[in-house]
Parts: sequence; C-alpha cells; structure tokens
Amino acid sequence: MVDALKQLDICVDEAKSYPGLTIIPVYSEKQNDFHVPKLFGEALKDGTMKIQEQKNSNVPRLTVDYKGEGYALGIKGHLLIGGGQDRQLYHSCLISQGCYEIPVQCVQHGRWNPGKNKNFTVCSDITSSGLRFNTQNQGQTWEKIRTYESVTHTNSGSESFTCTRTITMGSMEEQSSLMNEQNIKMSKQMIAVRNRAQKMLDDLKNPQPQQIGFFAIQVNPFIWVKEKRIETNYLLEMAGNAMLWKNIHQKAVESIIYDSAICDVDSIVELNDERKAEIAEFIAMVAVEDWEESDFIGQESRFSLMSKQYFGEAIFLDDPEEMPIHLLCSSLKES
Repeated sequence: MVDALKQLDICVDEAKSYPGLTIIPVYSEKQNDFHVPKLFGEALKDGTMKIQEQKNSNVPRLTVDYKGEGYALGIKGHLLIGGGQDRQLYHSCLISQGCYEIPVQCVQHGRWNPGKNKNFTVCSDITSSGLRFNTQNQGQTWEKIRTYESVTHTNSGSESFTCTRTITMGSMEEQSSLMNEQNIKMSKQMIAVRNRAQKMLDDLKNPQPQQIGFFAIQVNPFIWVKEKRIETNYLLEMAGNAMLWKNIHQKAVESIIYDSAICDVDSIVELNDERKAEIAEFIAMVAVEDWEESDFIGQESRFSLMSKQYFGEAIFLDDPEEMPIHLLCSSLKES
C-alpha cells in the first residue's frame, strides 16, 4: 500500500475548481497489467450475471450468480435497481464464475416487496460520495437520503435515492419521466442544484489520457446543510490502470458532483502552498496507516482503514504491494 500510494502523481496543475469542489486528476507510472474486468452493470446487461433477493428476504444480503468469462468487478456504492428495494453495494469485490452473497444497504425506504420482485435489473450508476466514502449503518444512510431529498426538493413516496439522483444527474427526459411518475413539482431549489451539477459534469465527464483516479477537495455537504459552516474533506478514488479507470470515471465523478451540487457555497478552494502541503500529508499519512485485511467476497483481497481520521477500502487480486484494483480513501469529518 505504501509503494502504491507514494507513487501517485496528484497533478495540481490540472485541477478544476468550482464552488464547493476542487477535483484533481491522479496518475501513476506504476499500473497493473491485469485484464480489465467487466463491471457488474455490463454483466447484468449481457445476461452473464443475475442479482436476486435471497429466499429468506435478507435485506442486507443479495445473491449474485455470475456465469461469464474472466472477472466481474463490483464497486462500493454501485446502485442496484430492482428487487424488493433498491440497494447499494457495501463493499467492492471481484468475482469469477460462481454464486456469491454480497453485502448491501437499502437506498430506498419504501416499496418493500421481495416476494413479487426478486431480480435486480440495472447497475449502471454509483451512489453519492456521502454514502460511499465511509462506513455507516442503515439508519445513517436513510438520514442522508432524507437530507438529499429535502435540499433538492425531490421528495418521493419511498425515500428513494435513485429518484433524487436521477432528477439531479439524469437526462432531461429521465428527469421529466420520473417527476411525472412520482408527482414531484419543479422548484427553484431543484433547478439550482441540477444546474450546478450539470455544469460540473459537462466539464469533468471525460478522463484525461492515462488518468487512473481523482483527488477531490470537497465542502462537506452535511455540515454545510445543517450548520452553514465550511469544512473540507479530502477524497481519493483510483483504479489499477487507466483502462479500468476509463470505465469507472464518469460515474465516480458523478458521485462527487452530486454531493457538491447540494452546497450553495460561493467560495472556491485556493490551491496555495499550504493546501498542497496538506494534500501531500494526507497521502503520506494514509500510506503508512494500519490497513487491516478484511473479509473477502470473491477472489479479491480486501484491506480496510478505519482510524479516527481516515476511512479507506482497497481491493487487490494478488499482491497487496501492487496497485490496488480499486481504492477509496477519505478524511473523516462528519457533522
């Protein structure tokens, strides 16, 4: 882990800044040469994967049956639509052919009907950074979704993250269809949040050549919403090579943008020498923190960082001294 993180090039000269968010591309000369796995969404779409409710309707667990060639990669926060309730994948994982149990959290408070709806049909999006870059219980997840609905004026009948995300980040057609379905009326606040999100997405949706991740400086949305006080979080997300990151990039960036769009702040983070030193210190500290090996789901090795200051999750195929297949890491500043 130390070597992988210390070899990262966080290219501050290519930073893009917006009110409440600065995002910096990450590069590394050291990259994995593994064959890029399918993402869960691709496997669902081509029919080589089934994700279903368990027979006993176990809410925090789902069953995955994968029949494809090579590996399939699930990313922490992957949004699983369907079943008895929409879920998010709670840990990243790498699976080969076989049947697995995967840990999940509900991102929808109503519509519980596992007897009628067994199959999950879509896994193309990723939930928000606020739901991904930390560990939290189910109650905390629902509390954050209620905050999102309140701030964006996208209250649905089932407290659905999918609903509020689609209205903010989706196409105009998707937004209109969902608002009609849920009987949600347009508001000035909804328009303002969506406009902030779409402006950032237009600028950031495409990765740079050889980019393997991003480093973000983000105004904590929950502290801002509750207290109108600015606290910044540092967030790092990366993949093992540029080809894999290209497949992840847009949805990962949308995850960050969504949280930043709900903050109606005017200030832009200045990348002065002090801030650059803080970024370097963050990378140095998480590199030497005590990453503990955790339970695996499939063929991956998982390491977790849960100190008082930092959260992290990294998965590897073989050697943990190589570049991780996928890594999330953040400073922890919750309200």
